[in-house]
Amino acid sequence: MPQEISQLNQLIEINLSSNKLTGEIPNTLNHCPNLVSIMMDNNFLMGAIPDSIGNISGLSILNLSHNNLTGGIPAALRLSLGATGY
Repeated sequence: MPQEISQLNQLIEINLSSNKLTGEIPNTLNHCPNLVSIMMDNNFLMGAIPDSIGNISGLSILNLSHNNLTGGIPAALRLSLGATGY
């Protein structure tokens, strides 16, 4: 997944579901402060969910299911989405 996606600072929604994406989730997505929705399910993403995603204050939808992610849900992300958001 290209790191350059984080340069789109007016981005509101990312829907890259079912695109056979590989690699890690960019840890710079928090540079897109207007993001409200990240949908990257049904890919081949690896590694951990970046802690920085929890710093996107307006994020209300996050779907990373059906990937090859490791580790748990970062604490900042659990707090920002609430118990029903993951």
